[in-house]
Amino acid sequence: METLLSLQNVSDLWLMVKQMTDVLLVPAKDTLKSRTSVEIQMAFVRQALSFLENRYRNFTMGTVFGNLHQAQLGGVPGTYQLVRSFLNIKLPGPLPGMQDGEIEGQPVWAVIYYCLRCGDLNAAMQVVNRAQHQLGDFKSWFQEYMNSPDKRLSPTSENKLRLHYRRALRNSADPYKRAVYCLIGKCDVNDNHGEVADKTDDYLWLKLNQVCFDDDGSSSPQDRLTLPQLQKQLLEDYGMMLHPYFNPEHVSNQRCFIFSQREISVSDCNPLVALPDKHKIIFT
Repeated sequence: METLLSLQNVSDLWLMVKQMTDVLLVPAKDTLKSRTSVEIQMAFVRQALSFLENRYRNFTMGTVFGNLHQAQLGGVPGTYQLVRSFLNIKLPGPLPGMQDGEIEGQPVWAVIYYCLRCGDLNAAMQVVNRAQHQLGDFKSWFQEYMNSPDKRLSPTSENKLRLHYRRALRNSADPYKRAVYCLIGKCDVNDNHGEVADKTDDYLWLKLNQVCFDDDGSSSPQDRLTLPQLQKQLLEDYGMMLHPYFNPEHVSNQRCFIFSQREISVSDCNPLVALPDKHKIIFT
């Protein structure tokens, strides 16, 4: 059994490496400069998000098909029905504080969040369309977000969403609504959304969605997160999340690859040494 698990871990790691390196690279005299360009960094983040979303969708499918009676799977096959069935298992009863009603017995913002978590914006849009009269301006913001090549609202829309969030939602009791707004608006980056992002992969996925590459400096610090900032935070403030001493080796390696930190020194990959010193890290 242990051998089978080890083989599965190697297989999973290889699939992850294959996906994370499936980025078009062009010959360059300065390799480091090329790899740290905005275009390449954006491509790596897209690949990381795709990997995390595919893995979560597989987890969701496994959960649903392993609990078919409780899941009550039915309807037209697709992400929406998968998420609805998954929530029949994850949220079997009513939750306090949920806002803007329900869709087929589940909180509307929870359904939107998990459609996004599975990487299916069209499924999330399906939910938004069905509940649009309860969601105010969110539909127009979400349509703009979907149609943006870099998944970023225009500065005008982004400022409006952030203002609405600060005035009406920051202290909302609905954790899914807050998470979706912070994801779409790339705002309140210091909120870790532990109520919904309770696993490391969920946290990584949410934070990668909030990373900005074209920030002009006008955003307040609470609404600005760059990839180097996130890498630094993970390695220096949350080093245990990535370090092999506190994780199975294959898990630590996966997380390093997801954040494009492939040049962590050999000593930092040795589980017998201390957590990484910042001078040992090359952010790429």
